[in-house]
Amino acid sequence: MEKDPKLRLRDIGDAAKLLDFSPESPELNLDVRKRPRQWVPWTAAAVALGLALSLVWIRVRETGPSPERVQFQIFPRDQYRLGGFQVSPDGRQVAFVETDGRGVGRLQLRALDSLETRVLAEQSTAVLFWSPDSKYVAFMTDRRLRKVDIFGGGPQTITDVAFAPRGGAWSRNGTILLGGTQGLWSVPDRGGSLSQVTAIDFERQENSHAFPSFLPDGRRFLYLRRSTESDNSGIYLGDLNARPGEHTAQRLVATETGAAVSNGHLLFLREDILVAQPFDVEAGVLTGEAMTIVEPVGSVLSIGLGLFSVSDSGTLVYRTGRTTQTRPVWFERPGIKSSPIAEPGDYGELALSRDGSRLALTHRGRTWDIEVVDLARGSSMRLTFDGANESNPVWSPDKKQVAFFSSQKDSQGIHVKASDGTRDEEILISSGSNSAPNDWSPDGNYLLYTRVDPKTAADLWLFSVKDRKSKPFLATKASEGQGQISNDGRFVAYTSDQSGRAEIYVRTFPDGEGPWQVSRGGGVEPRWRGDDKELFFRVLNNRPPAAVEVFRDPIFRVGPPQMWFNSTELASFLGAGGVTRNPRWAPTPDGKRIIAVMQENQEILSPLTVVTHWQTGSRK
Repeated sequence: MEKDPKLRLRDIGDAAKLLDFSPESPELNLDVRKRPRQWVPWTAAAVALGLALSLVWIRVRETGPSPERVQFQIFPRDQYRLGGFQVSPDGRQVAFVETDGRGVGRLQLRALDSLETRVLAEQSTAVLFWSPDSKYVAFMTDRRLRKVDIFGGGPQTITDVAFAPRGGAWSRNGTILLGGTQGLWSVPDRGGSLSQVTAIDFERQENSHAFPSFLPDGRRFLYLRRSTESDNSGIYLGDLNARPGEHTAQRLVATETGAAVSNGHLLFLREDILVAQPFDVEAGVLTGEAMTIVEPVGSVLSIGLGLFSVSDSGTLVYRTGRTTQTRPVWFERPGIKSSPIAEPGDYGELALSRDGSRLALTHRGRTWDIEVVDLARGSSMRLTFDGANESNPVWSPDKKQVAFFSSQKDSQGIHVKASDGTRDEEILISSGSNSAPNDWSPDGNYLLYTRVDPKTAADLWLFSVKDRKSKPFLATKASEGQGQISNDGRFVAYTSDQSGRAEIYVRTFPDGEGPWQVSRGGGVEPRWRGDDKELFFRVLNNRPPAAVEVFRDPIFRVGPPQMWFNSTELASFLGAGGVTRNPRWAPTPDGKRIIAVMQENQEILSPLTVVTHWQTGSRK
């Protein structure tokens, strides 16, 4: 930013004229033909000097003066927070998500030569990207990929998406790419079904292919491959004509976040420094040394998201910030925060044993691993050490075992291990990256788990511990997941979007009769009280958790939802992040306390910083 306040731009309006600056602007070009020609009979030496100077003048005229670099910021409205953002390919507009206090995101549009902001869609997640002609914005909401014309008209659905995308890209040939933990998938921009483009390479310990961006030919693309092996994480080149397992394994650059191409350079993060390295687009290779553009630039390392976006024309938008730490914390009913359970770090899903005495949770160090906590003694131990990512721990009813998902390259799927760590883990279900254990039946006979097919959405399956066989429990066109078996073993509560949005339903167990709808205004992540007389769940839009009274005789029915924990702070605790992820909270068996993973540090609420002609003033 300009250090002299007199020279600093106050807002976007001050920069409007500068945004249209280009070497071809008629008022800025100098035309030597308008100058009067003078002829003086110089000597031969003088003539030679004149010729040399004229060549220099012609060179200056061809290249024009360097475009001026302009920088300003876009702030959210009061009581709102900024989410995802993307600058248009032509560099003239920024689409971004603004989230209110309830967690509801609205898709907004700001033209860089205007002070006005327009609403494009009333609901949107952080995933958004532009059409190559800068006329449409694609975005995710309600598990659907949609597009909206920025010049008018309502959102149009492109396709249903069963997984949580990590970035997207739109080619000039009409193909859309979506990233995620199951590789890259494509869909025509006019609508249709998803087709697999890349496949996760388990031999390389990969766990996601994310944040794609197309090259100008509309066929080749760059994308982020993430792996627990640091030598394998980075930016790679893909091709729509290649089969899922045939894309090159030649890494372009090592990084933990996505990258983009602009003005013949590849832009990517080195920690929190945004750098640009010369890139031969035709050959698909780097050709020179990297230079620093700006620092610091924020990121969300848990998914590989760099908080920057750049246009073909050289407009850069970025945010500063840092990844916040989290930790599990106790809350007393009706919402009084009491004591933390662990040191600050990066924590994921958790599960209480059915008697409430022990906690299993995921903790990220070099990789995501399972830890076991004895809540009475306050002691903890790390359970997994295999160098792979583990998630979604589930207790056996006798507390002797913990089931979890593991990304081990030779045996990816659902594993089980003795909770005291005395025996090696074993694989129960070999399923690739498309399954997650949800609950273990009270009699120990069944493991309930979610299984995902990107084409048919998520389904609930049962694994027989005795027979070592799996069968569907509930498989429909809707997405079902986060199943929880009641403590008497008679019912299953689960999340489904069969109505068009996520709600809580109950069916009988193990025959699956029903369903009975529990939530009415949106709900996810159900949890039973120890005596099954209450069912807890998270209400959508970051409102505090709700509870319903459960009646089962003579027929199953529930009372109206009531606020369970009246706490503004608890309303913002971290959600699961999708139907295939277990909750990051759990109630005690008596329902009087809750343990939840909370943000330890408040996020830096930085605005969007806009920089025109980023290449001007960059340094090596």
